[in-house]
Amino acid sequence: MKQDAQISSDDARLRAALKGIDRPLLMERSVKAVTNGLITGRYLVSFPRAALGPGPSRKLRGILENLEAPPDEIAALDSVQASSQSVHFGFEPDPKGTWYKCYLEFSLRDRPHPDLTFIALKWAADGRCATTLYHDRDALNHDQQSQLVLDILPDSSVRDTFLALMAASSGSGSLRFLEVTEPGNPRRSVDLNLADKGVKVADYHSALLDLLGRDPAAEAYLQHCKADSLGHVAAGTNREGKAFGTLYHGAHRVSGDL
Repeated sequence: MKQDAQISSDDARLRAALKGIDRPLLMERSVKAVTNGLITGRYLVSFPRAALGPGPSRKLRGILENLEAPPDEIAALDSVQASSQSVHFGFEPDPKGTWYKCYLEFSLRDRPHPDLTFIALKWAADGRCATTLYHDRDALNHDQQSQLVLDILPDSSVRDTFLALMAASSGSGSLRFLEVTEPGNPRRSVDLNLADKGVKVADYHSALLDLLGRDPAAEAYLQHCKADSLGHVAAGTNREGKAFGTLYHGAHRVSGDL
């Protein structure tokens, strides 16, 4: 119960930190499957950088400081944030301490590197932190993308599921296929954007059940959110060297309090 209270407090802290952002915001739920079960209660809040209002660099820096992001990492993000197009804040409960996340998204014209679509700073109260790099791999042909999935995903059933989802999403727009890395640790994954397919979680139930581990908890979760729009899926190896799969779903506009 004490852990639940701390998670609730951490959640409220992030929501309060974003109160000054111009509405509407985009909010999306997610669930992550790892070797010891499902991590629920995750979400992502997104908005254009212009929604920060006057002095956006100062405003974003202040939010990060309020959430106690590591000062050196704030400085590293600060060096590129003026070029970003959109900002995303993430929340992930963790038994060792909640993870906060801040993603900068760049337009094709203003990327720090030609294939770098997102840079994310992720940190927890116990001192853990990571910088995550999201590389656009849309320029690869289908065979090359498939080979990347084969190289990255450690679990054969998840590989097959991801390849099937890729085949189903062929012909969708840009920014749909990303390779994800974290310098200094084993994190490596692939991310597939299915949002522009206009489909529901229920439409891909079997594949998503494979992605999340085909256990009763995953089945119950998918049943609960079956009417939600399907956003994007990710899978690979996390920073502890363990396999994971993630589903993002139910993106919706928020005009008032989160």
